[in-house]
Amino acid sequence: MNYTSNFLGFIFFAILFAGCAGCNEAPIQITDKNEKEIIPPKTYDKSVPDACSLLSTQEIASAIGIDASTISIKDGSNLRSLNVRSCFFRWEHRGVPNSGVLVQAQSNPLPDDFPNWSTTYIKSKMESGEKSMDGETFLFQPFNGGGIEGAYNHAQSKYFWRMDDKLIYTITFNLGEDEPTQLAWAEKIAGFVNN
Repeated sequence: MNYTSNFLGFIFFAILFAGCAGCNEAPIQITDKNEKEIIPPKTYDKSVPDACSLLSTQEIASAIGIDASTISIKDGSNLRSLNVRSCFFRWEHRGVPNSGVLVQAQSNPLPDDFPNWSTTYIKSKMESGEKSMDGETFLFQPFNGGGIEGAYNHAQSKYFWRMDDKLIYTITFNLGEDEPTQLAWAEKIAGFVNN
């Protein structure tokens, strides 16, 4: 019985090792000539800053009026969207766990096909809005994020702005505050991001 358990354990680890033998290597693609072609690993658009480096926990704390030591940071970026970098600043806000702020920076996903993407993006938020899962449309208002132009919607807790034609910044709150308070927080956070 012990021999069987050891043998099965060995088989399990052998399969696991074999399945992960090439985990750290670049993917390989077979070409028409039956030659191996190494596909480079995916990387983020270099023009998009790491969202977690845009501001500190002390800056978030001073904008919201909380203790910086209660804030944890998590990179929320995803290699499926190489033109977007995301960062979660999370804490327990007024007894509600996992409250916080999501900060994003994104570049034009189609620079050759859509050169005026950033201006159209902000304009469409105000003219067309965003649709919720249940089909409700949320129109945005002008947001003074300290950049060229911006848009926000309190019900969606989203604030967008651009400093130039290359990047759009976004703040999304999960804090459930009234509009004047949330708007003041967004303006302070945008000021830190812009510096």
